[in-house]
Amino acid sequence: MLSGCYWPIVLLGFVLMHIMASLSAAVALFPAHLYEDSIFPEPNEKGEMNTDWAQHQMSVTMDFGTNKKAVAFFFGGINYHIVHHLFPTVAHVHFPEIQKILEATAKEFNVEYKHKPSLRTALYSHWQLLKKNGVAHMSEIY
Repeated sequence: MLSGCYWPIVLLGFVLMHIMASLSAAVALFPAHLYEDSIFPEPNEKGEMNTDWAQHQMSVTMDFGTNKKAVAFFFGGINYHIVHHLFPTVAHVHFPEIQKILEATAKEFNVEYKHKPSLRTALYSHWQLLKKNGVAHMSEIY
C-alpha cells in the first residue's frame, strides 16, 4: 500500500512467490523420501522399530545428484539428504566430504546407501512410486 505499486500486482507476486517456494520444497524433499524403492517400516507389537535410529535414517532417505554442484547450490545441500538426517546440526558446506565418508562406511558395514545420480533420476524414481501406488489403488476401486 505504501510502495505505490498496483495492489493486484503485489497480490499476484505474493501468490506466485508461495507457489514457487512450495514447488521448490516439493522437488527437493519428495524424491529424497518417496522414491520407487521406498520402504515404510512399521513398529512391532510393542511399538518398537527393528533398527536403531541411524539405520532407520539410512533406510528411509536417499541422496541424489551429489556429484552435481548446481543441484547442491540450488537446493542448499538438501540433496545430501541422508547426511542431513544423520548430522542435522552440521553446516551443509561439509556435506560433500561427509557423504564420501558415509558411503565408504556404509559399504564397509554392508549397509545399503541409497543414491540417484541426478535430480532428474530422483524425480523419475518419485514418479515411478506415484505410478505404482496409483495403479495399486486403481485396482482396488475397479
